Amino acid sequence: MAAALGYNECVTYSFIDQPAAELFGGGTDAVRVENPISSEMTHLRPDLLPGLLAAAARNQARGFADLALFECGPVFAGGEPGEQAQVLTGLLVGNTAPRDPFASRRKVDIYDAKADAEAILQTIGAPAKAQINRKLDGWWHPGRAGNIALGPNVLATFGEIHPRVSRHYGIKGAAVAFTIRIANVPLPKAKDPSRPALVLSDLQAVERDFAFVVDAGVEALTLVNAAAGADKTLIERVTVFDQFTGLEGGKKSIAITARLQPRDKTLTDADIEAVSARIVEKGVRGERAARSRIRRAAGQTPAVTCKRHPAGPSGLAGAFLLSGSLPGGGLAAGRIWARVSIAAFQAETGAAARTTVPAPSAPDPSTAANSSGRGASCARSCRGSPAASRDCWPAPWPPGTR
Repeated sequence: MAAALGYNECVTYSFIDQPAAELFGGGTDAVRVENPISSEMTHLRPDLLPGLLAAAARNQARGFADLALFECGPVFAGGEPGEQAQVLTGLLVGNTAPRDPFASRRKVDIYDAKADAEAILQTIGAPAKAQINRKLDGWWHPGRAGNIALGPNVLATFGEIHPRVSRHYGIKGAAVAFTIRIANVPLPKAKDPSRPALVLSDLQAVERDFAFVVDAGVEALTLVNAAAGADKTLIERVTVFDQFTGLEGGKKSIAITARLQPRDKTLTDADIEAVSARIVEKGVRGERAARSRIRRAAGQTPAVTCKRHPAGPSGLAGAFLLSGSLPGGGLAAGRIWARVSIAAFQAETGAAARTTVPAPSAPDPSTAANSSGRGASCARSCRGSPAASRDCWPAPWPPGTR
């Protein structure tokens, strides 16, 4: 299939030098060759990309700038039986086409690698619906690569090669690649080699467009998967047709099309409106969940303002009232009392301060402090008093409460 897509097959050595192996997570003593035939073949390869990148560099040095190479072969995670796997790797370097007067020439990008990986997976018989995650190895560009996975089972990885690796091999320009883990692809359930019967519906399909304003870090796939789950029987497919970035507040607009294909009856306006409402509801929920994951991954803390609590019958002298908005625009629904150092409070008011402040009686899960009464780090954001800005306890936002 890779050859049908225009790739040229390479057959490279299974042995590489230690520096190259270390770039791809290998180079350990477990895969070191006891009697190598040369100093450049001292370790078993942990990936097929070292050989393909070296071949691409040699071709570029001889004037062949636009390349599409692939190899299918074993890679080694260790020296014991069972610590090897059969993979297929493709590499694209340069441009997609030769120069012509129609401006069809462009540089290869991650979408070329993704499309080719998906085409090969479809030929192998992999399920059509898979997830994209970014739990990547170090030789992939962290912002321009991804995994095609079924839950924890990674079927393929695609994306741009890390610039550090490209510089090591002397690659000119960006290089994109994909790696398919053949053993991880589940076999089709049907053992019959013939294709299934084509099923067409006589009923009119309906397409509806939806636009969601989301945080800039939310992926379009989040909305696609959420919308497709609104009605798995009726919704045939969901695609992205537009994206507008640069909105105020770090937002962007993603527009999707949902195609509704009825099976037993023509859809009425009420049916369409009901499905549309579920798509909107699912999309909003998916965006909120994605926004929360992004905040947790970034380790962000809520942006708060601090106001000193006056001494009074409540016994909260010296505490500061935290309120404000959460990262990503979520409004803080509750208030938190944080504690400050005795020295800071006495220096400003001359009064005694309690060092233990109870948590709110009914804490909100999104804004609650921990059991000791400490809130977010107001040392960086407290604007209530100069002393508090210097001496507030730098307690982090508790895990699991963002």
